[in-house]
Amino acid sequence: MLLLLLLRRCCHAIGVCEALPGCSTVDINVEGTVATLKAETSLSKRTSRVKSVAVTKALGDGAAGADGACAQHEIALAALGEKPHCVLGCPRLNCTRGVELCFATPACVAVDITIRGGAPPAIARLRYAPAV
Repeated sequence: MLLLLLLRRCCHAIGVCEALPGCSTVDINVEGTVATLKAETSLSKRTSRVKSVAVTKALGDGAAGADGACAQHEIALAALGEKPHCVLGCPRLNCTRGVELCFATPACVAVDITIRGGAPPAIARLRYAPAV
């Protein structure tokens, strides 16, 4: 019953978006309780319209993609030792910069976000498509 109710809410949000001239997509949270109507912007044309990036929370080695080096690397993860990886700090829990860097990097397919104590309070670990 709950799934049916959430599905109705999502369909309603999609219907509202389709009726608004500036609305291009609907983002729905993982719980299915909040739908956000989105307008296409110059940034979305350069990001979400270009490719899909998976953003996951603290999946580590279970996240999509593989580790790889990047020029903006800021934080060394002891668990990875000398293995190349790309980790950026998320000031005030804002990982937008990491997600934006992933969109700008052709091989990046996912961002793994870890909330932690200390400074910075969160980190964004970029993951890349396996080399073929």
